Amino acid sequence: MPIYLITLLATVLVFLLPGYSISCLFRLKFANFAESIFYSLSLSFASVVLIGFILGNTIGINTTTVLASFCVAGFVGAVSIGRKLWIYLATRANLRQLLIDLRRLDPKLLLLALTAAAVAGFNWYSAIGTHREDMGEHVFWAKTIIATGRLPNYFSVEPLDQAVKFTYGAHLILAQFFLLAGLPIEEYTWITTIIGSIGIFSGVVLITLRITESKLAALIAAFLYGSAYQPYGYIQRGNLPDISGYLLLISTLYSILRVRRTPSFSYPLGLTAVSIIPSHQLATVILPVVVLFTISYSYIRSRSALWETLRSIFAGRIHFVFWMTMVLLAFAYAATTTYVSSSAASQLVTGNWRQYVPAIYIDPLVPGATLGLLGIAGIIATVKRKALEFMMLFGWTSALFFLTNSLLIGIPIPDPLRFLWRLTEPFAILGAIFGYLVLGRSVLPESSPMTRFEWIRRRKVPLLGTLLMTIIITVQIGGLAVPVLERIPGGFSLPSRYLPVEAFYQDDKQIGLWLATNSPSTAVITNDDDVDSTVTWVQVYSMRLHFLYRADFAAIVAPANYIQIYKSMAILYESPSDGRVPMIIRDYNITYVVAHTDEIALFASAACFGHSPAFQSGGSALFATTYC
Repeated sequence: MPIYLITLLATVLVFLLPGYSISCLFRLKFANFAESIFYSLSLSFASVVLIGFILGNTIGINTTTVLASFCVAGFVGAVSIGRKLWIYLATRANLRQLLIDLRRLDPKLLLLALTAAAVAGFNWYSAIGTHREDMGEHVFWAKTIIATGRLPNYFSVEPLDQAVKFTYGAHLILAQFFLLAGLPIEEYTWITTIIGSIGIFSGVVLITLRITESKLAALIAAFLYGSAYQPYGYIQRGNLPDISGYLLLISTLYSILRVRRTPSFSYPLGLTAVSIIPSHQLATVILPVVVLFTISYSYIRSRSALWETLRSIFAGRIHFVFWMTMVLLAFAYAATTTYVSSSAASQLVTGNWRQYVPAIYIDPLVPGATLGLLGIAGIIATVKRKALEFMMLFGWTSALFFLTNSLLIGIPIPDPLRFLWRLTEPFAILGAIFGYLVLGRSVLPESSPMTRFEWIRRRKVPLLGTLLMTIIITVQIGGLAVPVLERIPGGFSLPSRYLPVEAFYQDDKQIGLWLATNSPSTAVITNDDDVDSTVTWVQVYSMRLHFLYRADFAAIVAPANYIQIYKSMAILYESPSDGRVPMIIRDYNITYVVAHTDEIALFASAACFGHSPAFQSGGSALFATTYC
């Protein structure tokens, strides 16, 4: 069987069928086809983590157990799809109805939908196949799971690195998918990030459609989100935990909107909410804060809708049993994550992130100037709305602003800018609502007796708004294609766009392969993250556990007990002949040092590194430490 056909089957088996099976078991009634795809994706991401968690703690993770587990998990969904397809093909009336439905499709909306998908694809395509630092770490741990069949012991990296950085959700996704896909994990990790990003894209569109009940508004949201920078950035950087965690978060928020009228959506709400815990630390923080802000706003302005929603979520004996099960699962996940611990709390307290909290007037512009302005305009245009849907949007944005600035009031939240990056989703929705309100007011009813001149005169303000909105969206999309615009930092919802420079990836790969066969398993290896953007891929190909990185930014923001490591690495790479280097080598038991370009001559002239590299590839070299 061709390898790509196997990969396609693995994609369906891992990322669609488990979620669809859960939908069938919970008897979820979907409003449209897009909603069924969205829940199939988000619930499948939750299922992959749960299956991996169970296998990793019991019989082990290998090709046989993973294949059997996903066949069982996807059986109900596959049978349901097969049955519906059989009935559909066997009934000519359905075929005639399909032709009738196709004729009823608005060709303009269909063209806009295809264009929005093309814009997102054009925006994301240059991120495919990159090998950034974050994804290198995830691939290393995924390969560790494949090799051992168990959940990783992240604390094994301490005291040289922070275990709190790692969550096993994304690593289980990579490990189980590539056990079945038949492709080399090192080169095709982008498949998982693209699938997760499609899920988020669908969620943004569906939330907009649910709030406005307008296909036009949903398409505007698709254009705004598809052309924004951050979705591309997450794919390009290989931030699979961010992507999977936020897909689950958006699915949870969407279920909140659905559950008031359809109580069965309480089940996906609970499963996706709990599955965030092993998926991503920041999403685990964001969700409860969004819920608290939403409840607070709703209690003041939409109290009856709030009580109806809470009753729909928790009412009934079956729902009570389900939520008790979810609480137990949440405790099980929390007990096995690295960031729910006393050491993680101490690291948060001693981090030095406060100086990187941006001025509050800059906050809305971080996702991009265009998106920020449209998002704020959407808030202003809907601030008087009292429906629960708008309370959730206000709670969503308020939570992200609050978390960004929480360091200013003494709450130790790291990496504040990452919360502002996540304004992309609510701002795309709010911007779409604003655009819909502007465009909707300029539509002339067919029965209107007014002349064209009279119609224009009475609607000159909405028409100017429509023109402005059209120009904004055109510029937003044009910014993806016009190189001149790409060089304007922060403009058009895009910072300076670039094709990532991976000058040392092949060198890192060859050095890693050399280390895999020539170094002890306990080796401690250093590399320069400030020079090499693919620095972690040496670890991927060597499968050695202990690495130290020179990263000057980390020497500022790292927790107190890790700052000295980064300062020592700065000394090592800036001046290998420094008198403090022998002590640094002994303190961290450094075995090898990876150097690039100009650094090679510095290490070759230093007494502690043997004067010649143990291995060299292209513009990179590997030096073994010696007694000095």
